[in-house]
Amino acid sequence: ADKEVMRAGGGAGLCTEAMISTCTSLMDHFVRRLVLAPLDEVLARHAKQAGETGKGKRALEKEQDAELREVYSSDCCAAACQCLHHLADIVLIHHLQDAELLRITQMCTAPFFHEGAEHLHMVQSCAMPVLQAVCATHGTHRDNVMREVFAGVASWHKVDRKDRCFELLPVGKGHIQMLSALVLSLLQSCHRPPPPPRGAVAGGAGDGGDRAALAAAVGFVTQFAVKFGESEKSSKKAERDHGSAYFSFLREFARDARSACGLPEWPAATL
Repeated sequence: ADKEVMRAGGGAGLCTEAMISTCTSLMDHFVRRLVLAPLDEVLARHAKQAGETGKGKRALEKEQDAELREVYSSDCCAAACQCLHHLADIVLIHHLQDAELLRITQMCTAPFFHEGAEHLHMVQSCAMPVLQAVCATHGTHRDNVMREVFAGVASWHKVDRKDRCFELLPVGKGHIQMLSALVLSLLQSCHRPPPPPRGAVAGGAGDGGDRAALAAAVGFVTQFAVKFGESEKSSKKAERDHGSAYFSFLREFARDARSACGLPEWPAATL
């Protein structure tokens, strides 16, 4: 039912605030309970089996990967991707309340930092346009999106993994990490602001809009650097560990940004 409402999202009469709130609540439940929770179950079961069975490590890892691929290719994942696709359209054409934007942000960033995230590339790819739409059309909410990404990077200790699954276009230009693609897409939303509302005088904002977009993108990157610096100077080990995670991500992100630099699809990579 949620999917059908999302598909009909363009109808102004249907998309009331109450209906949008219901849809985002259902989508959040859908992603967390029917996409992420099954990953947790597989990982927990295999962690328990590792200490109870006589199977070798490689055999257990092979079984686990097979089960995780099955979860990733399930109908639930496919349905979640369809809903996210329609949700991005709704975000672009409707002004959403802060509570809904926060729920959408947390829901769409969760697949990037969840244990077993390397098996959720399809869901991650569909979540990116939603977050990009949030940043492009609800500029005051950009800081909340940034905070969710910062928190995720700080707690995710695998950001330096060589997991480059996002294919750059044109085909043959290589691959970058999904997390790098997420941040680049958010920068893209700042670098290329949405067109003016219907009926507005074209060209009025001109250079001022471009400067504002550039300032937002530079601020995004600067905050990453500041977070890293603050963590490095901290006397608390946990915060220094966060600094290590930031450093690992920044190193890989810089490498991926160089790969995307100059490609028509990623003008923000030059920032």
